[in-house]
Amino acid sequence: MPTNDNDATFGMGQGEGSGGDRSWSAPVHAADSNGNPVTVSFGQGNQEGQTLIASGHNNFLDFYGDKNAGVQPNHDHYGKDGNTGKNGDRGSWW
Repeated sequence: MPTNDNDATFGMGQGEGSGGDRSWSAPVHAADSNGNPVTVSFGQGNQEGQTLIASGHNNFLDFYGDKNAGVQPNHDHYGKDGNTGKNGDRGSWW
């Protein structure tokens, strides 16, 4: 994944710095049904049916975190059954 936290394409679902990989779509900035801003990525391939979501329009570092820098990911991970499972609920989405 790219590490350029300043890439303007992050949150637009496309572009070199947009994140995502073969298991996850590039994150997009969107809104929930109440109009609150969210950042979301959808599972594909072996992650099909799963979702990563965070409150607000996050940047790359805030959404994915950086293990080497000690920055925790700021997204919740929902499985195919709609549950957060092990360590999936980080309190990142209200």
